[in-house]
Order: sequence, then C-alpha cells, then structure tokens
Amino acid sequence: MACTHFTCCVAESATETAIQPDRLMQEVPWQLSLPPGAWIAELRAGSGKEKVHLGLSFDLSDDTTCIVKSVAGGLAAVWNKSAHESQAILPFDRIIRVNGMPGSSRELVSILLADHDVFSIALMRPEERIVDLSEGTGLGICVKYKRNSVGFWVNFVQEGAVQRWNEAHPEAALMPHDRVISVNGQSGTGADLLLLLRGQQTLRLQVMHYED
Repeated sequence: MACTHFTCCVAESATETAIQPDRLMQEVPWQLSLPPGAWIAELRAGSGKEKVHLGLSFDLSDDTTCIVKSVAGGLAAVWNKSAHESQAILPFDRIIRVNGMPGSSRELVSILLADHDVFSIALMRPEERIVDLSEGTGLGICVKYKRNSVGFWVNFVQEGAVQRWNEAHPEAALMPHDRVISVNGQSGTGADLLLLLRGQQTLRLQVMHYED
C-alpha cells in the first residue's frame, strides 16, 4: 500500500476468495426488514435452457459496498421495462441483499452468479453530491480503488480540505465509502481521477453518497 499526503491507493488483489452461497444460506436469516429507501427487484431466470443472464456487471473495489457498474440487457433490462423509474436498476445503485441475505460485495455477487430460478435483489440508490474544494494544505482523505473500478472510494477523512468542507456543509459531506466518480467534470477509473487531483488549486468532485 502506497500513501501520499492526500491519498492512499490499493492495487487490485491478485487472488480472490471463493464464497459458497449454500453455506451463506444456512448462516443468515432469510427474512430481514429493509432500511428506508431500499426496494426489491425480483429477477426471474426461468429454468433449464430458458435461463437468461442477469445483464449486470458489478464494481467490487469496496468490499462493503457492492455497486452496480452497468446494466446491459438480460433480466435486469426486463425488470427495468416494467418497473417504476424509482425502482429501476441503475449504475451506482448499491446491492445490500440477495435473496434475503446480506454480505460482502463478493459474497453478494457469488449468490447472483449461482444457479437460482429467482433473484430477489435489495437495492439502495445513492445520493449525488457535489463537493467544491480548495486544496490548500491538503485534502486530508485516504482513498482506495482497484484496476478498472469506477472512480475511487473514500476510506477515511482526516484533517484537511475535505474535513473543513464537511464541517461547513454537513448536508453534502464526503464520507467513508462514498464514491467519487468525476473530478472537475472529467470521469474515469480510480487511477485516472487521482491524476486529476494533483496540482489543482480548486476541485469539484461529483460524489455518490451511500448511507450506512
């Protein structure tokens, strides 16, 4: 792990731990109430040769926040055609449970990749925030990303420009596990955005804020 004054970046892990969905099914209660603002998308895969792919890709760079990276056809597109726009599955939506079970990002995706006829996906939509900063003596954030991740996410905030912004604008604070998706109007991977942070006197960050 290599750190600078305002960022701390983690490269993508070379290995991944396989999760067994059947084991998770036994360990976690099936019925749990949803937090405020969450909804259920029910994707029916069918059976046998009629099964259709999910049509979802995921960003797993933050192991505690499983994010929909893209929606391209499949069962997700079928759901979106009939769902109200407030309950469509969109990029940056956070998956919090699958078939009633919470888990880490990799655990949730393991369930989605398993052989089920129905996927009951609990999601939450992030709040988009704009954070305007003057760097001054430093941003005071530690951020993480992985190769090809969508932007970078905040690991923690310490003394610096972000902390001062948060104190002055609590309704638009930049918090741990929030995702920065553009810097001064330019989007890209985590590595791309970190380059854009350097040498700038003023910064406008487009942020996806995720409630705990």
